[in-house]
Amino acid sequence: MRKSLTSLIAFIVIAGQTTSGLRADPIPDFSGHWQSSPARLQVGRIVHRIPDGWDRYIEGVRSIKDYRVEIRQTGDEIAVVFPGGANNFLSVPPFPIGSSPRSSVENLGASWRKTTCRGWWDGGLLSLTATRQADRWADSDPATAKPQ
Repeated sequence: MRKSLTSLIAFIVIAGQTTSGLRADPIPDFSGHWQSSPARLQVGRIVHRIPDGWDRYIEGVRSIKDYRVEIRQTGDEIAVVFPGGANNFLSVPPFPIGSSPRSSVENLGASWRKTTCRGWWDGGLLSLTATRQADRWADSDPATAKPQ
């Protein structure tokens, strides 16, 4: 049986089964390989810092052929691994589920990249968000950078 997942750039939603916002039942295990169809890409929110900043990128993603993602779930976190693993822009650290957002900072030499991940249940949906910020060490400190 083939699993299907619609990929999102900044917002991933996975359907769960629950009747209330509080989860009395165990978290379903989404582990496995899922088929993604970029042509059906849905974007939850775009913040343009420059005119048309993300529009061309999103259209480019929609033209990519279908691909498989792997979901690895352990305890209270979920990792979504895209083709190419850590080298893929869409791959981020694991999402903590039901707890505070988790941030990590990568040292890229003269610059840094901060990724903040969060997962939560919203009724019957499991929502996963990742926010990335980047700057030069000389211009700012990632400790003071807040997700926007």
